[in-house]
Amino acid sequence: MTDRRLDANHAERPLGAATGPIDGDGRGMTSAGGPERPLEAVLRFDVPGVPKPQGSKRHIGNGVMVESCKELKGWRQAVTETAIAAGASRWEGPVVVTLEFRFDRPKGHWGKRGLVPSAPAEKTTKPDVDKLSRALLDALWPCWGDDAQVVELHARKRFCHQGELPGVLVLVQRA
Repeated sequence: MTDRRLDANHAERPLGAATGPIDGDGRGMTSAGGPERPLEAVLRFDVPGVPKPQGSKRHIGNGVMVESCKELKGWRQAVTETAIAAGASRWEGPVVVTLEFRFDRPKGHWGKRGLVPSAPAEKTTKPDVDKLSRALLDALWPCWGDDAQVVELHARKRFCHQGELPGVLVLVQRA
């Protein structure tokens, strides 16, 4: 299934598709106003483990704030170490990041004959995909000087397929 959105005439078109010339010259400009360029794959790796969110912080007094997720530090360390082992280096310029978070299905989704018909196809429960992404981007400091270099982010959370382990698949590309 491809992502689609409606244009001014309510016709479907793929997300990111050019809407026509911006300045009237028609020289390959996208709707975002930039030249169309192919993305260069830079880094791809898989981090095993249960993804953790970077959520709200709580105040414990005297101006001290702590993360609400106690396992966040260990998750970030696993992401950082895996990125370094995969060959991460500090890149300059804009990057595009694609993330696919995988979670185990709860035991209640399984019956004697496999997945029960009432089990949901998509993971719509916590943690939020934006908080998962925030934790992961902050852990990818070996890839860039500042995660503000991420100009495009694609993130998805889903249940593991049978025999698949929880974790996250990360793809970083130069924009």
